[in-house]
Amino acid sequence: MDEIGKNLQAEHLLVFEERADGTVCCTYEWYAADSPALKNELQSVLMSRLVPLYRMLETNKVVMIADYPSFSQEHPDFWLPGYEIRNVISGHLVNAGGSVGFTLVLNAYEENFHQAGYILSTLTDFLSVMIQNRNNISEALARSLRDPMMGVLNRAGLAKYLSTRKRQETAAFISGDINGLKEENDRHGHLSGDHLICSISDILVSFADKDHVIRMGGDEFLMIKEGMDDAGARDLIQRIKNTSQTEGYSIALGYTIHSGSIGNMDDIVRKADRAMYEDKGHYYHRRRSDSPFDRRKHE
Repeated sequence: MDEIGKNLQAEHLLVFEERADGTVCCTYEWYAADSPALKNELQSVLMSRLVPLYRMLETNKVVMIADYPSFSQEHPDFWLPGYEIRNVISGHLVNAGGSVGFTLVLNAYEENFHQAGYILSTLTDFLSVMIQNRNNISEALARSLRDPMMGVLNRAGLAKYLSTRKRQETAAFISGDINGLKEENDRHGHLSGDHLICSISDILVSFADKDHVIRMGGDEFLMIKEGMDDAGARDLIQRIKNTSQTEGYSIALGYTIHSGSIGNMDDIVRKADRAMYEDKGHYYHRRRSDSPFDRRKHE
């Protein structure tokens, strides 16, 4: 990109990518040594301010505006940063037939202006492929951090969460284990067991979110509630149990409270697990015949 910017003898080479909120953001900027940086001014630009450019890009892979002052007078609602722009060359970034953004070359050397259009056309094709590859890698990485069946974090996702956690305050770590999953699998098959796991996951997510509920494996879950103290954790566990019972399910829950940074996550999980298994023991002591479903709801 640096070499292309220099070869075009331009002042700026910018890459804009579209966002789901109807804006575009400058994600890459090259600029000549004697030119000001513009990237910070080009974040969250409303696409509605760029309609004239997008209309031209609908029918042209590369748009060349040799006289930008005249263009801006014809389109007073069009917006580019408050910078002395003489000419503009833009290439449409497209993936799978859909628009994902555009490139901008600002103030290319006039004698090379039309030649620059051919160069930018090739560059735009290359960038479209690179953006798609980057997005594919990002999506694959995001999927690798989540349980494929229910979308909550998995153990890798937990490790990622902890590596980026900035909070130092108190947090509640709540361990959960479904009561009666084996019996459900034995009686009604593993599809019914999967339904049970997903239903419990949905209940936990309703009290937190998919970024703070972790499937540790099988029917074991961990919920993290930042800023929650002992009283809050006890109240939360009771509300989860009440909701589960109303839905015809049962889950054993236990918790531990941790303050400050996390040195050894395994120790925290073990403490929460011990409390959870104590609760599970109480459940089976109370109820010898365990079935998590209210049959009247599912038959």
